[in-house]
Amino acid sequence: MRELNQKRMDALDSANRILGQTLGEMEANAALIMSMKQGSKDKLEVSLGNISLEDAITRARAIGLDRGDYQLNSVGSERFLSVNQPGIDRLAKPITRADQAQIRGNLDIMEGRHDEDGWLPKGIANRPDLATHVQPGIAPRLAQQFDAAQGVEQGLKDYIGGRAADGDAPADIVADLLSQDMIEKAGDKDAYLTALDKLAPLKDANGKLIRAEDHQANFEQFADEFVSSKYGGDRSPLHRQTFETNQQSVDALHRALSEEPAGVLAYQPVGDLGAKGQKALRDWWWSAVGKKDDKAAGLRAELDAHVKNEPEKESVDMFGETSTNPAWHAWKQERDEKAEALNAAGLDWNKYTAIMGGTAKAYQAVQDMLRGKVAQHFHQAYNTLNPQAPIKLGRTVISGNLNHLDAVDPSAREKRIDEQRQMVDSLRERIAGKYASGAVSDKLDAAREQKAAAEQSQMGFFATEPEPEAENHGDDVASRQEL
Repeated sequence: MRELNQKRMDALDSANRILGQTLGEMEANAALIMSMKQGSKDKLEVSLGNISLEDAITRARAIGLDRGDYQLNSVGSERFLSVNQPGIDRLAKPITRADQAQIRGNLDIMEGRHDEDGWLPKGIANRPDLATHVQPGIAPRLAQQFDAAQGVEQGLKDYIGGRAADGDAPADIVADLLSQDMIEKAGDKDAYLTALDKLAPLKDANGKLIRAEDHQANFEQFADEFVSSKYGGDRSPLHRQTFETNQQSVDALHRALSEEPAGVLAYQPVGDLGAKGQKALRDWWWSAVGKKDDKAAGLRAELDAHVKNEPEKESVDMFGETSTNPAWHAWKQERDEKAEALNAAGLDWNKYTAIMGGTAKAYQAVQDMLRGKVAQHFHQAYNTLNPQAPIKLGRTVISGNLNHLDAVDPSAREKRIDEQRQMVDSLRERIAGKYASGAVSDKLDAAREQKAAAEQSQMGFFATEPEPEAENHGDDVASRQEL
């Protein structure tokens, strides 16, 4: 019964629509015939109903009438449109088919009839993952536990190769190689140290200590051999890692640069940046490095608070004479002392460049840090967009990392600056009463590298070997992320 009743209602609605359309056509034809029988007129009057004056004007202009073609009159609340002869002639003109097609096309565009599925204007990207919580993909680790079953030397090679293939820093690898835990796993201490001295020696042929970073090339070679023997062509070490340049990788780069807009400055020669670009690099350095000095920040807050309480500079004594206010003089002396303390404690760009060994080296270190930030954001975005094929992120030291550590250590900065001044004369060699050739900064860098190498060679005695499955996501002020 319900279905029959529904069909009955649908039939009635259809009949009403047909009757309504037929009636409308008959009335329109009757009106047209009546108008044609009346002959030509020099004036046409139409009722617009109960509408405002603004709406009446809008409707008159919408049908093509111009100013002077019509008049609007009111009878009570009802509006009447009176069209004169020029207006009638304008309305009676034949419609240009091209104009009509243009209007129809414009309306179709406005109503969305020409919309393309998935179309977006240039510069706009469809990023549905931003509206949901999507976990980025994680590339599995390649490294394996140290195993001396095939010999101590081969076991060390595989261990170093696996760690290097995952992007672990050479300093971390060397520290774990020298750990007591690793030596005990080898069983034969003498054989282990002999193999280690062959694969990752602590000293060169001249007996000088070698920094762990100098083993990077050899470690990468071990990584190639390890991945080839263990995984064949299915996997690749970090330094051989590639990805396809497509919409997803480009989008990941856009996201990385939107997170770190200054990142574009890290991939251009400093000389090509100009004054504006170099200032932007210094501003980024200040926000990322210089401003993080807590001691200097406290002194700066004290100085700002003291400046706000400046007393009147001049005062009038009992004899009516103007002189410097003693309170202002005491305030100024305290302000100068606070400013001097802030200057001594804080890290500004001039101090940083001096410790780094020059402006060029300072900019190079800043660009390395900035590239690391971009790489970190790119890695996160790319693995979110490509969870099925994630990429790895490694760590490496920035340019001049030892000098950078000297600069950013607030507790030892002044001490190290004093040591640097003392080392200047101690590192100069006199020949016939004159200074020997060679930059003092180069000798300072060499001395620091020897000191760092010595510290790295001792670091292993206090380190333990991490599980290869555990990712190390820590950050270090003297290191940067590397894809």
